[in-house]
Amino acid sequence: MPAEPRFRNPDGMRDDLLPYSLSVTHGGLVRTAGLVAMDYATGAPASHTDFLIQVRATMENLRLVLEQAGTSLARVLSTSCYLHDMGRWDEMNAIYEEYFVHPRPVRTTIETRLVPPYLFEISAVAVAVAVEG
Repeated sequence: MPAEPRFRNPDGMRDDLLPYSLSVTHGGLVRTAGLVAMDYATGAPASHTDFLIQVRATMENLRLVLEQAGTSLARVLSTSCYLHDMGRWDEMNAIYEEYFVHPRPVRTTIETRLVPPYLFEISAVAVAVAVEG
């Protein structure tokens, strides 16, 4: 019988912070929710206005959520990136490329309005370390 889905939040995350889980592991995959530059212990943004600080903090949150789910950035198959301003594409890519080496995961990037003050959001699908079965 297949294992039940396993929902997780980062260690130290306030229980009342968000009405959803930040990752779920099921069927050999880890899926993350959309992650932003939020301190999950306090709910505070890493920055209210600095795009580069937000992108880096968001990527660190992705690393944290994946590692606590038992996987890593190296096992990411796909990402979805949401930019407040597509004019920041090159800046986002410069930081993104620091976190993913070849072969890089497939990616979709969309320009959209995000919940203020966030300027960047990412979600990912990664291979779980131990395939459930």
